[in-house]
Amino acid sequence: MLDGQVISSPAVEAVGRPVHERRSLTPLLLLGYFLTIGVGCAQVYFLVRAITGVSESSDLSYWQSVIIAFFFFFFSVFFIGRYLVTMLFAFLEGSKRVNEWVVPETGAPLVSIIIPAYNEADNIVPTIVSALAVDYPALEIIVIDDGSTDETLQRARDWVAGQSVNVQVVSQANAGKAAALNYGYRLARGEYILSMDADSELDEHSVKRLVARICESGAAAVAGQVLIKNTRSMLSYLQQLEYVLMNGTGRLFQSFFSAVLVAPGPITLFSRSALERTMEFRATLGFPGAALVSGPWETSTFAEDAKLSMTMLASGENCVFEPSAVCLTQAPTGLSSLLNQRYRWIRGNLQAVKSTWALWTRASSRRPGLGLWLVWFIIESLLWPLVDVFGAIVIVLVLANTSAFNEGFLWYLALMSADVAAALFAATACQARRRLALLVPFYRLGYGLVLECVALISIIDESRRSKMTWS
Repeated sequence: MLDGQVISSPAVEAVGRPVHERRSLTPLLLLGYFLTIGVGCAQVYFLVRAITGVSESSDLSYWQSVIIAFFFFFFSVFFIGRYLVTMLFAFLEGSKRVNEWVVPETGAPLVSIIIPAYNEADNIVPTIVSALAVDYPALEIIVIDDGSTDETLQRARDWVAGQSVNVQVVSQANAGKAAALNYGYRLARGEYILSMDADSELDEHSVKRLVARICESGAAAVAGQVLIKNTRSMLSYLQQLEYVLMNGTGRLFQSFFSAVLVAPGPITLFSRSALERTMEFRATLGFPGAALVSGPWETSTFAEDAKLSMTMLASGENCVFEPSAVCLTQAPTGLSSLLNQRYRWIRGNLQAVKSTWALWTRASSRRPGLGLWLVWFIIESLLWPLVDVFGAIVIVLVLANTSAFNEGFLWYLALMSADVAAALFAATACQARRRLALLVPFYRLGYGLVLECVALISIIDESRRSKMTWS
């Protein structure tokens, strides 16, 4: 290995420093702002027309008309304000030029890829193969079978036995994903730890781009971009759009402030020293069950990835997002499995927020602004689903009780055009296919509303402390 060797250099600046090539976001930011302002102007006109129509030609009472008018005003202000703020900071973050990592004179730091697996017989070998195909000179791979009842363990061992590669395959009694990750962590020797799911595949440039970002930013963790590999149906394409919207605006927005709340399990790179500091912080505060956790990941929530990244933030560490580091994951193919997955995610994230809030209030000086981020997360998880679902009901109510159908339709069309601009921005920032924006009408009128209903059910069940299982 040559000192100062560049692992790859897709683009080179005039001074000779290799950088990531990123598509320009400026035109899409301007388009989005133009359309959002258009939504606001259309809102004033169409609301006056629609509400006038309701009061003159419907059976709705005066107070019902007032409530509808107030709701539409609140919806518009919330939508426009949320859009303008998140888009601005997502633009600033997404426009950063990140240098490709150059191997230091001391050699490349070891990266340990930890792959927990439970009943992933069909996916485990392709996952290991993708990890081995990564373009990075110092890797070790640790596969932890979490007491699978299928052939996951045997297939992994059989494949590794025929290869001269640095892969460990170990097994434990079924104890859950967090316990499997902690087992892998205890075996890992790397300076950096990369978490990965057993149904996912890494892009060959993903690790070096994560290492580049963590070295340049000094962050404790770098979240990568998760996209879907099995896009074979309308449902899977809608999930792809969901992933892009979630990461392309929300996660970029948080990353500008080095405060990514949920670092995804399929692809996040952690500094080992930061993980050790986080565990020490957690133990110092004496949270319930601390003695039972033998690693960074906690078993007290169904969203161990969110809990770890939030705890790291509470301890004073930074977490950023690198959209050019891509991991492809297997998406649910049926509606029932999709809704079950989202239900677990939402409840797990709510559990993580509650637990982190308790930690933060006991040591708020470590990161004074984290409380605002947790409140923002709750607003996004609780208030926005309520507003969106109630909004759909109110729109139907207005259209059914007034002759102002054209006004309502045109207002909704303006609203959807802003959503399309947001989708184009997000797809560009995350290097995904821009044609996903064509699915926005289906997303807003169907898929998104279904997921928001699931979110409301999850919130109710979590508030009632209903029993929760993985099935």
